[in-house]
Amino acid sequence: MVTLKIIPQKFSFEKPTLTNGKGEIISHGINVSIDIDSFQADKREIKKDLTAIFAEVLECFD
Repeated sequence: MVTLKIIPQKFSFEKPTLTNGKGEIISHGINVSIDIDSFQADKREIKKDLTAIFAEVLECFD
């Protein structure tokens, strides 16, 4: 019997939190990890989904 194992691709992005000499935050950091099924990924759909996700996240900060 043959067993098929699909290994997703993982993308990680990190922007560290920046502070000044007094320890005050200048720019908040963010960490993003994305796992994608590389065999069934549709780049256009992924871009559309990520755009919608980030738009929702940004609305939380308004």
